[in-house]
Amino acid sequence: PLIPVKCNGKYGFINRKLSEVIPCEYDSYIYDYDNDYMKLITGKPQHCFTVIKGDVWTVFNENGVLLQKLV
Repeated sequence: PLIPVKCNGKYGFINRKLSEVIPCEYDSYIYDYDNDYMKLITGKPQHCFTVIKGDVWTVFNENGVLLQKLV
């Protein structure tokens, strides 16, 4: 669904049309399709993209919609 990219030492995600969906401003990322934690929050399994910036973990869905911010 989304493709991880690295630009100027930071990570983000683009879609198949090469549009930036999650901006390249994160230190690292984790991809997890069936994230049990997000399934509890949203009620269904989905593609989850966790990006990390400092001590803050932010979880987006495959459309770039913010699901959860973990501090």
